[in-house]
Amino acid sequence: MIKKIIPTLMLALSLPAFQAMAGDQNDYNAKVTHAYINSSGALIMRIDSHNQWITLGQVGDKRAEMMYSTALAAKIANANVWVRYWDHSGDKYSDIKIISVQGQ
Repeated sequence: MIKKIIPTLMLALSLPAFQAMAGDQNDYNAKVTHAYINSSGALIMRIDSHNQWITLGQVGDKRAEMMYSTALAAKIANANVWVRYWDHSGDKYSDIKIISVQGQ
């Protein structure tokens, strides 16, 4: 009986994780078109394959500042990036999860 319960329980517990990943968007070989800090201290960027701003976080957050530096370097170098973001419908900005500069 335990052998039947454990796999069922594992599947039931893993479903929310799969649902959370379903909202992720991946853009490969994208170009950073804008890297911007607004007056509220939000670090935001745009890529050519997505028509809305993507938030990297706030000024003062080290993780967000590192992502902003990566986005800015990719913009200056005209390098391709891989971006994973969560597209929130109705929110002002999409949230970024990963930005990675791709080799030429």
